[in-house]
Amino acid sequence: MTSSGSERRKEGRKIPRAKGRLRGKKPKASPKQEALLVQLHGAGEHTMSELADLFPAGRSIVYRTLDRAGFSEAAAEAKKPGQGQ
Repeated sequence: MTSSGSERRKEGRKIPRAKGRLRGKKPKASPKQEALLVQLHGAGEHTMSELADLFPAGRSIVYRTLDRAGFSEAAAEAKKPGQGQ
């Protein structure tokens, strides 16, 4: 008796997962670039658009990177320069 295609695919996905590889698209920014982005955002001197212009991606990547680093959107908006605090 032969195994079904879905069972073979499931088994095939276990091997890369066991080696620590995940499915999906590779990140646009390297870990070093992400760390720099978080550092620049933490300094509060750049807007999200300015940060996106400095890195090889759009604003959505900037927001996603900052979200992974623990910054919320509300905190990000509060840190924009030029706004009263």
